[in-house]
Amino acid sequence: MLSWREVPGLVSDDECETLQQLSKGKKCIEIGSWKGRTAACMATVAEDVIAIDTFKASTEPLPLLGQHQESFFTTLEEFSENIKGYKNINPCVGESKYFADLLPDGEFDLLFIDGMHTFPNVYEDVTLYISKLKDDGIIAFHDYFGNGLDGVTKTVDILFGKECIQQITRSLCWVYKRDFKKVGLATILTDGYVSYFTHFVNSIKRNCPEIMSLPMKIITGRFNEDLPLCSEEEKRNYIRQNGFSSGLSEANKSKIKRMFPNAEFKDIGLVERKANGLIPNPHYWQIESFNLSEYDKLIYVDSDILCLGDMTELLSFNYDMGVWGNGGYDYNYGVFTVGKKFLNRETYESILKLDPKEQNHHGCQDMLIDYFRDHMTILPKKFNYMSTWLTMNPLPEDIVLLHYIYKPDTQFGRERLPHHAIKLWEEYE
Repeated sequence: MLSWREVPGLVSDDECETLQQLSKGKKCIEIGSWKGRTAACMATVAEDVIAIDTFKASTEPLPLLGQHQESFFTTLEEFSENIKGYKNINPCVGESKYFADLLPDGEFDLLFIDGMHTFPNVYEDVTLYISKLKDDGIIAFHDYFGNGLDGVTKTVDILFGKECIQQITRSLCWVYKRDFKKVGLATILTDGYVSYFTHFVNSIKRNCPEIMSLPMKIITGRFNEDLPLCSEEEKRNYIRQNGFSSGLSEANKSKIKRMFPNAEFKDIGLVERKANGLIPNPHYWQIESFNLSEYDKLIYVDSDILCLGDMTELLSFNYDMGVWGNGGYDYNYGVFTVGKKFLNRETYESILKLDPKEQNHHGCQDMLIDYFRDHMTILPKKFNYMSTWLTMNPLPEDIVLLHYIYKPDTQFGRERLPHHAIKLWEEYE
């Protein structure tokens, strides 16, 4: 029977000793076992170790060792030889996603993640397996800040936060399950804006594909026939002038699911309150974002936006309310981040009780400014850069989200977008 110190691997002796401190007498899950070094290390002191791996990892030179999958077993034979005599190691051969449903919830003390290091892979491993841990369970990660594989760093910082890291030994860090934050995206959308949303998703896929791993709540609605609405002619004029339809057709919902498989739809019926009656206004559906209490952290993004950089930085901010603005009523809620403090029914109902500013074409924006005035943290301009600013300036290199990116064939597009912004729209067709 080999000592764990005799088994080859990339986890250092002092990192393994930290793992032993965390796993002593515990029930453990390991994702990414390679040749068995850390499995043997934990099994020396643990009650039980479930070791999950495809055992098809490449043997390429650092820094990509193990980060490419072959079509054949590369380490299974050596792993099996190295763990001989460890009766408490239970190998599971295959991708981690196939074993999550086979393991009971709330039964394990430690989850050690050292599998594929891309953000989508690490994010999936955390979200699939965190329920397997007891309430006081621990998640350990290898290669945090290590080897240029920033998927691990991004996942830890977004889902837990740097401030929640309990210990770092070289590139091994660990956090408590209780500090996990469920994150997501939200937007409002109607049939008239599906083409904008299509460009937005195309820009995400090219410039920040990690975002495709996250859930996105699509807030939409329909005219509520039970309310004293304005006349049919007024409704038609309103829709024609604003480009808003009454919601999303089933055909467009299907199209969106194909584009963004993690999209979920929330149909609502909020309306704008006006002196001459109640007029359906999707601008007010934005308030529904604060009713998404299943999340601990949310990014709201309007659909008329292009993603030109790394959006995941927004998710690493732990603000109660983050928004770009200059003070007074000069804030723009086309992009904002909101934390758990304000993601609840109480906030939602309190905002609904506010009176919108008379003839406010920005919908609920002034209501949100009034409500959050003492709680706002200012986001950098690069996260909500207005396309109209491009009429006087070239496109800055650090822009992450470009707002108000109109179709070139609309009046707004022809009048307000400079040529280089129109080219951007066409680039993401």
